[in-house]
Amino acid sequence: MREHKKKNILVTGAAGGLGSALARRLAGKAETLLLTDLDAEGLRSLQSTLSGHRVFCRVCDVTDEEAVASLGPWVRECCDGLDVLINNAGVGFSGGLERTSLQEWRRLMELNLYASIRHVDVFLPELRARAGQVVNISSGQAFFRLPSWGAYSVTKQALASYSDLLRGENEDAGVAVTTVFPFLINTGFYTGMRAESTLSSWAMKCMPWISMTPDQVAARVERSIARREPVELVSAVNHVGMLLQALPPLGRLWTRWGSRLMLQGVGR
Repeated sequence: MREHKKKNILVTGAAGGLGSALARRLAGKAETLLLTDLDAEGLRSLQSTLSGHRVFCRVCDVTDEEAVASLGPWVRECCDGLDVLINNAGVGFSGGLERTSLQEWRRLMELNLYASIRHVDVFLPELRARAGQVVNISSGQAFFRLPSWGAYSVTKQALASYSDLLRGENEDAGVAVTTVFPFLINTGFYTGMRAESTLSSWAMKCMPWISMTPDQVAARVERSIARREPVELVSAVNHVGMLLQALPPLGRLWTRWGSRLMLQGVGR
């Protein structure tokens, strides 16, 4: 990180995937690294690889309001205050809209949107006092709104919109808000997901060749923290996605033909 002063950084969903890659990359550059996850064993394993650094771990269910609220006092016990909040915890989902239950919608909203809002609500006062930074991990699905990924896409679009508003309301206080849009990350995030179309099945099979590694994405996030950038698109593919959404005629064309491709092979 480019700033001279080392920072106190909290990473949610740190036990695996992008979260653990961020922890490994930031451990030697942070003053204090605070890691949370529901996976206690994963946190213990990760902490053992970060010996020699100032790292604290805590098991936390990000859907539990009281558990998230308790992070405030815990952070103040570990260090003098939080400088960077990385809302990384989230969950994937693949399924057609008509087959997505309200229970599933609630689960996705809790993990992919409300969890980030809860953490911001807890830490925003001290982030404002310390001119800190919020990093929200959204997804390239916010641009590529694909059938069979509808509910997941909606939650990640909502998180991106929340980030934009949070930035606008807090930039005068010196708080930076960075929205990160990974494209595809080759992690266990997609394990167990059922491909419901020909194209999504092909994408799953090609994952090792078309995806980025967690460390590659973590490097982009690290850079965006150092530069306090408002947006990190991560992949060149997402530049195309942003263009599609910025130009309505192209966006409509993508929705029409992309939908036809994605829906091939889907039972209706």
